[in-house]
Amino acid sequence: MNKQENIINYPNSVDTRVALLEMSIININETMKEIKSELKDIRKENKADFWKLAGFIAALAGIVAHGFHWF
Repeated sequence: MNKQENIINYPNSVDTRVALLEMSIININETMKEIKSELKDIRKENKADFWKLAGFIAALAGIVAHGFHWF
């Protein structure tokens, strides 16, 4: 098999080429929407995790301060 046998031969009309580009753009836009949605979910999860961690650190600092009789 040579390299040219692996290439799909689409008709070279401008209409066909434009249609293929439009399909590609539609697929790209749908993928971008999915990625944006997933990033929003990840941000929400990370924000909640951040505040949990901040609360834990504050509690730990309070325990250490109490242990050293700082207050």
